Amino acid sequence: WQESAEASTKWLDIDPRSYIALTQHGATCMLLRRYAEADRVFALASSVNPQGSVPWAQRVWNQMLWHGDVAKAQSLVSEGSQVPGVDDSQYRIAYAAFRVALIRNDFEGAKRLLDDANVDAFANQWIYMPLDLLRGQAHRLAGEKTEARASFEASRRRLESLIAKDPTDARYQSALGISLAGLGLREDALLAAKRGTELMPSSRDQWRATWRVEDLALVHAMIGQQDEAIDRLDYLLSTTGEMSTALLRLDPRWEGLHSNRRFQAMLAKRGAPAP
Repeated sequence: WQESAEASTKWLDIDPRSYIALTQHGATCMLLRRYAEADRVFALASSVNPQGSVPWAQRVWNQMLWHGDVAKAQSLVSEGSQVPGVDDSQYRIAYAAFRVALIRNDFEGAKRLLDDANVDAFANQWIYMPLDLLRGQAHRLAGEKTEARASFEASRRRLESLIAKDPTDARYQSALGISLAGLGLREDALLAAKRGTELMPSSRDQWRATWRVEDLALVHAMIGQQDEAIDRLDYLLSTTGEMSTALLRLDPRWEGLHSNRRFQAMLAKRGAPAP
């Protein structure tokens, strides 16, 4: 990633208003946790091409990773969503908006965002998230057990159908693991989530691999295997990627770990106060 940042810096020296170069350099800085530089570059990318959704979404998420500025992240979600002609065909802004709603504990708002989406899943090269799975997460965090179970079951059926056609897609396997964890099917959930990491190892694609590890960590957390979840989160904090102590302190999906002394020690070791 350091070599990538150096290469994109040279690219920007040649073409400082290249939307692609700005977007890629911003993403690389974010992965390297150079958050201030990432924010500046993403803002430039949005000024060059306001209709491009990626810099808006990345800038939203960069705020959460950087210092957990929920208000700023929400402001960027609103600003980016309202740009005339914005192209969010990869659902980057939509997914970021959903994640920010969860972090704000606005579970009703998160569900409304899903209701307004005209797709079955948010999908790009990093994720395949059926809206039923996301709806299940919102219901679960809101304490709505019956509704959560129904949503996770619907997500499970959809993902199993997709896996039957393409069992090698790591995104499907990881999402299935989360759905199964939501249904309390511990062994099956771990099997699917681990399969996701096996299909997308870091040797194949480091960036996408970290997403699969995060999904596995979430499955561990959902089924009560806190030590295993913390081990994987500590790995994610030790390498480049889209994980930070600020995010872990705020994201309610990890709230069950907050009282764990190992989790608190991990945040302290990585430079953040315990929640």
